[in-house]
Amino acid sequence: MQKLLRLLTVAVGFAFATSSVSAGDVFTVSLNNGDTQSTADFFTVNSGGGYNSKYTGTYGGVTYTKGLKLNTSSSISFTTANTSSTVIIVQSLASNAGNTPKFDKIELDKSVRADDTDNKVGVFTVAGVEAGEHMLSNGGETGVLFVSVEYTGTDVVTLDAPVFTIDAATGTVTLAGTNVHYTTDGSTPTASSEAYSAPFVVEDGTTVSAISVGDGSTTVSSEVVSQEVNRTGITIATPTFVQYNGTVKIESSKNATIEYSFDKEAWTTYTKPFTLTESKTVYARGSREGCTTSEIAEVEVAAIEANTHKSRKLLTYSYTGTSANEVTFADGATLAISSNTDKKWDKGNAIVVDGESLTSLKLSNGAQNTFTLPSPYVATSVRFYSYVNADSGICGWKEVNGVDLQSGYADDYRLIPMGAFRNGDDPDVRIYPLDNVDSFTFTNAGTQLCFVMVVEVYDAAATSVDDVEATQAQEDGVVYDLSGRKVLNPVAGKVYIKNGKKFVVK
Repeated sequence: MQKLLRLLTVAVGFAFATSSVSAGDVFTVSLNNGDTQSTADFFTVNSGGGYNSKYTGTYGGVTYTKGLKLNTSSSISFTTANTSSTVIIVQSLASNAGNTPKFDKIELDKSVRADDTDNKVGVFTVAGVEAGEHMLSNGGETGVLFVSVEYTGTDVVTLDAPVFTIDAATGTVTLAGTNVHYTTDGSTPTASSEAYSAPFVVEDGTTVSAISVGDGSTTVSSEVVSQEVNRTGITIATPTFVQYNGTVKIESSKNATIEYSFDKEAWTTYTKPFTLTESKTVYARGSREGCTTSEIAEVEVAAIEANTHKSRKLLTYSYTGTSANEVTFADGATLAISSNTDKKWDKGNAIVVDGESLTSLKLSNGAQNTFTLPSPYVATSVRFYSYVNADSGICGWKEVNGVDLQSGYADDYRLIPMGAFRNGDDPDVRIYPLDNVDSFTFTNAGTQLCFVMVVEVYDAAATSVDDVEATQAQEDGVVYDLSGRKVLNPVAGKVYIKNGKKFVVK
């Protein structure tokens, strides 16, 4: 009984008992060619992995031509409100039959799967599933055709969720319900969380989550409900900035409208981090209805600007072909997955770069990639145009050319995540400098994304003293690398240009 009670407290649902369920209730979802049919919206299907014709089979008199591809971008979730249920999961055996899905984060045992090789399906029967939230997820890519849930336990009543009353002027929260428990730290409330007894006061921006806890026998706990408390009559926090390589992230009070400007006259609503290609001063302010607008904050943004060396050129790459783990380009450059070789390239939706619509590549989470230029070109920067390939999720560049952009969130290499959206007309832009290299690596962290690369290069063979522009040569004492960029800290053993002449630092 102790285990049952623990699961019931995290189930989804109001303290005045309402909806009832009975033994024998059956809920089904049929996944066929993208046409998802379910009983009473019982299932939530995240079809981020798509429907694929390699997952076929026949079950229950239905021939499936495309099953749901269950991978890191897809899942099937549901919440049971009966003390016990039997779950049937039908897997396609037409492809990846050696893999099995995970149920509630535990990989299903292939030895208990009932395989029908003639109809290319395998059936898992999971009995005694207790009340609560459940999920079918990736345990190695598989195809799922059908799921059913039958209530086999004691009839129970699902409690209604607590009702919020909030006084925005004081931040006072009142909860109505029976046996209500709540949290204010962003965690999910359970029976062991703070028990509600009287109204309480919270700070601006606090998220309050509450649940009505059932007794585990005749009542099932309600869904968890949450509400953010936005105070009125306060002054919105002065915005703060995070910047890296010209990418700017702005933060203020929760749910405040942030605007930014370059001259304090024309203001633009901030929706996500943006990237500048020339250094500028950025101003920002925050506002919210019923509150005093914040002070204006400002920051000097140091961008990665285009080089001015006359032998340089900007290459935008268009893909001419892909194999399992390598992409080729018209000029002989290559892009290869150099680790996690079970990953495979795939083409994504178009991304607009400088007015040109380019086909993007899908990049799996965690795969390290190596880009190699044809001789005699070397790269001085790379610009990524990308979008997250999911309706929800966070992604960012983890490493570029050996530089760790994530661990520790150090000031110089802070990861500014990319948000969750699918808009190829408004991609995220990230720019990273490169030290005259003929190849470089990069790795992403988070969910799958689609991207287009723009690599800034120059012809190393064409570089000579005469190639240095006169304006650079006249600037006494300034040191440049061979691509024409100013160098603040020359490295011993490398070739640089000063006053129009090449020299080697000793």
